[in-house]
Amino acid sequence: MPKTVQLDEATYEALKSYKVGGLTFAQVIRRLMENQDPEDFHREYRAWQKRVLKNMKKSGDFKPL
Repeated sequence: MPKTVQLDEATYEALKSYKVGGLTFAQVIRRLMENQDPEDFHREYRAWQKRVLKNMKKSGDFKPL
């Protein structure tokens, strides 16, 4: 069953630039996802979050609850 995914304009335009030939958006997204395992994606995202938090703490923008 088809699903609707909302994208901001910039993301839509970036995704559209990947479309070639008769590929659907679903096919483009599937091909992009084939390039990275979910576990690797999650690991990289957690590492990014840690870097952001570290930088916030250094800058003084981080205020613990």
